[in-house]
Amino acid sequence: MGAVLLPGVLGYALLNGLVVTMPAVVSDALKVFDAAPPPPPPPPEEKVRPRPSPSRKPEGLRRRLI
Repeated sequence: MGAVLLPGVLGYALLNGLVVTMPAVVSDALKVFDAAPPPPPPPPEEKVRPRPSPSRKPEGLRRRLI
């Protein structure tokens, strides 16, 4: 009998303990702060890469190893 009664009482206490009434009106103390979201980050800077200078060597000519 106790094996059935004890879990029943604990379950009832647990379910009644989870029932919490929340206030519907926000208190004035919480309205004092004007918290705005942070500004968005600046756009990333575009890095301009210079064009590589054309080679003075004819195409296909390789350097010889001595």
